[in-house]
Amino acid sequence: MSELNVPFDLMEWIEDHAADFEPPVSNKVVWSDRDLVFMIVGGPNARNDFHIDPYDEIFMQLRGDIRVDLIDHDDIRHERRVAQGEVMLVPAETPHSPRRPAGSWGLVIERPRPPGVLDELAWFCDDCGLELHRSSFHVSDIETELAAAIGRFNRDESLRTCKRCESLQAVPEDFVL
Repeated sequence: MSELNVPFDLMEWIEDHAADFEPPVSNKVVWSDRDLVFMIVGGPNARNDFHIDPYDEIFMQLRGDIRVDLIDHDDIRHERRVAQGEVMLVPAETPHSPRRPAGSWGLVIERPRPPGVLDELAWFCDDCGLELHRSSFHVSDIETELAAAIGRFNRDESLRTCKRCESLQAVPEDFVL
């Protein structure tokens, strides 16, 4: 964690902490216990979930390009490319799935969650689009809780099996069972 009120070289901080970033989420919080959650997210990640944040999220791509899949109000899936140097706002309650390749680095800014405010992760069938599973939880430690929920889904074949088309959702390549 970086000292408050002291400027620092963010890319140097990333290099110094690079070994600490691990899939499936590959995120590290720079400052905690503040009005904002300021975190760095590296690639590769190992995710096929959609995060549903109760608040807006800001994505800024520091190195490399990523893809963020979004599901709109009409349940239509869209792929958005966020190129190096670009920034994107994901509105509150928008299901989104950041897909980060190896060597990419991004900055994500979120709000801390007060007690009683829940985040969700949802998974959708890649073949027919049916929602496979949804997990709701309070986020107090974003570095561990997202990864734990993703792990529970990936380890349970019954959750990954579509009730409509019987397709089995693949576990992301970089995920370690």
